Amino acid sequence: MADIHIKFKHDKDAQQLKQHIADTMKKEASKFRTQVLWKADVCHLSGPVTGTLHVQPKHIDVQISLGLLTKPFKGEISKNIEIALRKAVKAC
Repeated sequence: MADIHIKFKHDKDAQQLKQHIADTMKKEASKFRTQVLWKADVCHLSGPVTGTLHVQPKHIDVQISLGLLTKPFKGEISKNIEIALRKAVKAC
């Protein structure tokens, strides 16, 4: 089960939004030495922070599992993801 689950609603074009999110996720993931790999509309994260970010037509579904060393930062990670998603949606 994921340590962090975020369902973020949006009303933007999913493909355009994906581009904005891709740039943002790359920056955020680097803070935790996490690799980002996109397959279609799903961003796969691997490293101390693992999970997926799925850009869907009406919402973004985020499922994140934290490693032992990143669990203490759960609140900060969750907050940063939500802020990054909000900025990406606004910029789109």
